[in-house]
Amino acid sequence: MVEVADSGLSALDVLRENPGKVDLVLTDQNMPKMTGLELIKEVRFDFNDIPFILLSGYSEEKLQTIMEEHPAVKAIIRKPVSQQQLGQKLAQVLTDQYKNSAVA
Repeated sequence: MVEVADSGLSALDVLRENPGKVDLVLTDQNMPKMTGLELIKEVRFDFNDIPFILLSGYSEEKLQTIMEEHPAVKAIIRKPVSQQQLGQKLAQVLTDQYKNSAVA
């Protein structure tokens, strides 16, 4: 299932309306009404097993800090991003998530 939201608050609503149906969240850091990191922090209260991929234009140093501080962020992609790069990262994170779920 793929859902699209036009803001962080809308994404939060989609997640809460579909518990257990979301395998991964792809979010931009800069969104209306709620940043990507704010969304990640909020989602972690209700769904601590959902992995996130964060799109951002931040510097490499800032992105590394985000990865260290937010374990739900499984990958960060610097913008601009190609379809190939996005597809590879989605496949990688989902594969890792399913492997970890099977072990647990």
